[in-house]
Amino acid sequence: MSIENKYEKNALLTLACFSGFGPVTLKKLYSYFYSWSKALNANYQNLKQLNLNDKLINDFLHFRKTFDIKKIINIINKENIDLLYFKDDNYPPLLKEIPNPPILLFLKGNKKLLKNKKQLSVVGSRKTNQYGIYSANELIPKLNKNIIIVSGLAYGIDSLAHRLALNNQQKTIAVLGSGVDNNSIYPKENQSLANEIIINNGLIISEFPPLSPPLKHHFPQRNRILAGLSMASLVIQAKKKSGALITAYMALDFNREVLTVPANINLQYSQGNNQLIKNGAKVILNYKDIEESLNIDSS
Repeated sequence: MSIENKYEKNALLTLACFSGFGPVTLKKLYSYFYSWSKALNANYQNLKQLNLNDKLINDFLHFRKTFDIKKIINIINKENIDLLYFKDDNYPPLLKEIPNPPILLFLKGNKKLLKNKKQLSVVGSRKTNQYGIYSANELIPKLNKNIIIVSGLAYGIDSLAHRLALNNQQKTIAVLGSGVDNNSIYPKENQSLANEIIINNGLIISEFPPLSPPLKHHFPQRNRILAGLSMASLVIQAKKKSGALITAYMALDFNREVLTVPANINLQYSQGNNQLIKNGAKVILNYKDIEESLNIDSS
């Protein structure tokens, strides 16, 4: 983390731990106070100048009185969690381009992976079928090993993408909708997978601080990081209304390429794929199509 002043670091960490402040509000606070510690210690009148509503201000003032930052710092130190600030030189350049990128990221593992732009987000249904499994197995293991597989550690296609990457000695990044600490990783059944990713020189990442639960509204926020980190997003399998489809449309909004596997029009698991094709997504028929999209020579 590039903030050298200890008080500024701790102030930003405290502000980031208040669930009512997302990246938009954090940016607004810094633009007004030009100091994280001044923002943290602002009174009601100061905060009112930012057009924050009364409930949010009062919730924050109560949080500030009761929050124990030492508990969070102890977890960060004990579990070797790195903090990456938006203005840090190592902040992912592609992620910095999206609207309202995370101000602070929490990382466990090989943070050097974030410097590599050859990242492919792989998303799909939590409940998948044999066609989705076949498609993932047919595409991911054959990819150039310099491509980093990014996914969300969820059930279904996400877990399969991470597992195939590990089996193929590819690096992989898991983006979470919870904290990256051992007590918060979600789903719990994928705790061992998360540990394997770290052990094999991969990375798990989140904008949510330690002890953050997997709240429902966290996942759309997580999805924008999935879409923002990568040059392209590959949709293996997606229903018409799904998180995978949300990620794909976010990627389109960020001017990133969206790749998708075509599917039977009768398959409910893949109706989103065909909808993406209709809207201009690139059809993927083999692994070379993916490498071409990432400007990697497959020869």
